[in-house]
Amino acid sequence: MTHRTLVYRTLLLWVLFEVFAAAQARGPSGVTVLASWVRALLTPPVTMIEYLAHATGDLVTGFGDSRTLASENRRLTDEAATLRSQNATLRTDLRATLQATESLLSLPVFSGIPARCLYRDLGRGLLLVSMGAGGPTIDHDTPVLGEGGVIGRVIRVEGQTCWVESLTRAAAAVAVTTLDGTTQALAEGTGGPELLIHFVSLRAPLTVGQELVTSGADGIYPPGFPVARISSILERGGPFLEIKARPVANPITIQSVWLVDDRRMAEGPEREGP
Repeated sequence: MTHRTLVYRTLLLWVLFEVFAAAQARGPSGVTVLASWVRALLTPPVTMIEYLAHATGDLVTGFGDSRTLASENRRLTDEAATLRSQNATLRTDLRATLQATESLLSLPVFSGIPARCLYRDLGRGLLLVSMGAGGPTIDHDTPVLGEGGVIGRVIRVEGQTCWVESLTRAAAAVAVTTLDGTTQALAEGTGGPELLIHFVSLRAPLTVGQELVTSGADGIYPPGFPVARISSILERGGPFLEIKARPVANPITIQSVWLVDDRRMAEGPEREGP
């Protein structure tokens, strides 16, 4: 047996005796010394484990709270965007209503519903207009006014929106007359910016720039509303003059319109003024 082995065995024996003695001896609290040693050894790692557990719990809670806050922030952001969109729509509707109202100043008194132009199909001479939520029912062939004159008539209704056939659409027509009622005619759309005025006698006292208004003879448009101004007058040797006219209301730039409630205009509109 070497000296080193003897020393190791002696130390091991001493440790065993110390442990045995500690297991027998008791402190003032009645707990054995060995138990106190074990507690002293285990307390730091247990404390560290508890600390890590609490820290992990706080981290998980914080992560969950951050996700909740992020979700709430997204919801509020979406709501704010929706409110901004609704506000913009309301401003547009209000602007359209004001513009439509301003265009009434030169027109006869009538009962109507304001609407906003949503889309223009210029190739086919059609407009899509919206009355907004809660609007009244609109009938087929309802006359449409805007920018101080006749725009056209409703040809299809889809809920709170409707398609309007403009006067410039090819084959669209409206019965017209001069302001003094001496000359009757038929204005027809060409698919372009001008209207053709048919069935005007060679002796009719018409001039370029003269305004033509609805006569009411077609049974669709109430009488007295501006339609077009004569842009050219030619004689081609036939029984009628060849007349072209520019619509008073331009469907290309129109932003707002009025849908005429002709159910309340059976007797025709009253004119403003004394």
